[in-house]
Amino acid sequence: MAEGTIVAVMGTLLVVGSSVLGVLAGPAAFRSGAAGVVCTLALALYLLIVRAGRVLVGGVVVVGLALAVFTPRVAAEIALTERGHRQDVIVTAVQSEQSTQGRTDRRCTFSWADGEPVPVAIRRGCQAHTTVGERVTVLFDPGGVLAPRAAGRFRTGRLLGTGLLALVLPVLCFLAVARSYCLPSETGSRTVLRRVRSG
Repeated sequence: MAEGTIVAVMGTLLVVGSSVLGVLAGPAAFRSGAAGVVCTLALALYLLIVRAGRVLVGGVVVVGLALAVFTPRVAAEIALTERGHRQDVIVTAVQSEQSTQGRTDRRCTFSWADGEPVPVAIRRGCQAHTTVGERVTVLFDPGGVLAPRAAGRFRTGRLLGTGLLALVLPVLCFLAVARSYCLPSETGSRTVLRRVRSG
């Protein structure tokens, strides 16, 4: 139980903490959740070494990878909501492209109020109803670490889903470690006792 608790707590902290640190202060390669993926694979390798159940290890991998993907997005949205500067930009062009899955992808270019083009890509700023000349309020990170995105309603559903995954992961880790401790069967115990008595 002690080992399972330690693995559950430390494993979850590593996956979530590395994902948050990667998006807020880490290099560009870690802002997509790569650090959380590495921690998840390391956790799964440890569980395989201690001979945990494969089904439980698979569950740990799936939940851990999902956390590694969603945690940076939630952390970036919270950080921009708290410290981002609001500024209006103007839509200068809207391009529509048909994807292979049949969806229509829209890409917009923006400029400042004085007409100078915005050099960085803006996330969530190009919607189906966006038109040329429209003003869009954008949140910019003063530190330049987070990608700017259009201001809008905070996605509480994604936050709740990520929180639920963060609760499921330690439970799976604990069960996996507990599964690795296989008690001997009753027949095996009797055989051992007979050998001890005969000896």
